[in-house]
Amino acid sequence: MSGEPRDGPWPPPTLDFSADLGGGITARFRSVEVMEDGAPGAAGHVTLHAGLFSNGAPFHEWVAAIRMNTAPRRTVIITLQGERGAPRMTWTLNGARPTRITGTDLGLDGNEVAVESLEIAYETLVSAAP
Repeated sequence: MSGEPRDGPWPPPTLDFSADLGGGITARFRSVEVMEDGAPGAAGHVTLHAGLFSNGAPFHEWVAAIRMNTAPRRTVIITLQGERGAPRMTWTLNGARPTRITGTDLGLDGNEVAVESLEIAYETLVSAAP
């Protein structure tokens, strides 16, 4: 209700993640979910939600490789951005490759491409605070 005191900052801060997916592919996401699989040969997977890719051509080539199951394993770096854009936490996914992509919107301006979610399997995960 209006007139009641609020706990914490207003408006509430949103989480913002940047991702360097290798091969010149970068994106921003609203949320990240990390799961450990425990399956042989796979340490886990990360699901990135509500993403916006800023460079369309490398992204389209990458999606074609995903569809053909020929996408190479890469090092993926995911960074949690603070309110002013400074890095707060970094996760490095080694031996990473995309396993699922959903909800692409190819009709945005210029080179931008939006996705609902992107799932990436990885062999090892290293986290670090700057």
